[in-house]
Amino acid sequence: MDGERLLAFIRELESRSRALGIPSIEWEDGLVLHALSIVAGSRGEVTAADLGAGIGYSTLWIAAGLEESCRGACRVYAVEEDPELASLGERLASKAPLRRVKVEWVEGDAIEFLASLPDGSLDLAFVDIDKHLYPEALRLLASKLSPGGAAVFHNAYLPAPPSEFYELAGREPWRGGITPTRLGLAVLVRAGS
Repeated sequence: MDGERLLAFIRELESRSRALGIPSIEWEDGLVLHALSIVAGSRGEVTAADLGAGIGYSTLWIAAGLEESCRGACRVYAVEEDPELASLGERLASKAPLRRVKVEWVEGDAIEFLASLPDGSLDLAFVDIDKHLYPEALRLLASKLSPGGAAVFHNAYLPAPPSEFYELAGREPWRGGITPTRLGLAVLVRAGS
């Protein structure tokens, strides 16, 4: 992998996101996503999803981590509701210096996308959609993630999701906590076999 080219590409997407006024994750959040993706990629074939992808800044952090560790067929679904952002993101992602990871763009609603997936079909999900939808996303991910799969929710601190989200995160099948980045990342692993 050409790490320097990929890092430069990620920085370009960060700049474009900010120029377009798209709220995006911070650099430290990207580093956490990258590290979690490396761990996920060590499992072999991996399917990940970036729910609320914008133009793909967080998607590329995930793809970069998988690119380093994936030893099978790895893919990242980039799900974005806004058709213009999804189209731009797809064009930009096609230029990313990735060899082992396929990024597939899905224009549509993140909750509907999750509901359409077969149970156990995701290994990693990054959720950065409207915060009032976090509880529903977590309910769906309880069956859509493979055992040992991880769900990462942005803005665990600011703006905080509804209290129902935290109540659900404290129950089976979830194990995890909050990574204390400035805005917070709730990292939840689906227990079970």
